[in-house]
Amino acid sequence: MAGDFETTDYGGDDFPTYRDFVRLLSKQLAKHGLTVVFVDGNHDRHSFLRGLMAEQGVKNYDKFVRVRDNIWYAPRGFTWTWSGKQFMALGGAYSVADDRNGQIARGVYEWDEAVSPADMRRAYSRLGGRGTIDVLVTHDCPMEVPLAELHEGVRPWTRGDSPETDANRQLVSQVFVGGGIPLCFHGHYHLAYECAVRGGSIRAEQRVVGLGADAEAGSMHLLDLSQHPVSTYALDIVSA
Repeated sequence: MAGDFETTDYGGDDFPTYRDFVRLLSKQLAKHGLTVVFVDGNHDRHSFLRGLMAEQGVKNYDKFVRVRDNIWYAPRGFTWTWSGKQFMALGGAYSVADDRNGQIARGVYEWDEAVSPADMRRAYSRLGGRGTIDVLVTHDCPMEVPLAELHEGVRPWTRGDSPETDANRQLVSQVFVGGGIPLCFHGHYHLAYECAVRGGSIRAEQRVVGLGADAEAGSMHLLDLSQHPVSTYALDIVSA
């Protein structure tokens, strides 16, 4: 999951139903034999995630962090392998909102929601050479994506045209383009799209897939990990 799992301390004042949500989700996942892995977005409670990391001894952002037995957080810069393919997590994004400082003071957002230079350096140091990571999972998108063109006339706030948003996207780009990662999945902008970008000295084509929000079209993709590079297929969501 590409961010905004909306983790909070179970039963907090601002998200009083979160405990029930996690319990219900975990039960349904167990029923169907599934597991959720998520990166953090700007609507996650980062202090809560840091607390879980401390409790579980995850000091170097080098392990999955347990929320439930079938719900796991992938910290920024963490890499793992599924079916022979290498994944990297780089969550975090900047919140474009009115009264942002007031909302931070009220706990709606947190100061460390965005990708930091330290997060970027940690991720970059774990690339292991250009092209070794197959899939980058982020919340924000690389700077090479023409957001203003893709999102024109849809939702004004999705254009991402703020200095803070640009700074966050540049940090994502340093990992994505610098590492020659062929595929990036991200959330944040609530609009499904797919585009090819070219960056870096080799100028190899790289793909970026933006996910729709919640149950919107394009919010879920199936990855064929037997292919190289990894193939993706958008899934239709059908209500029972």
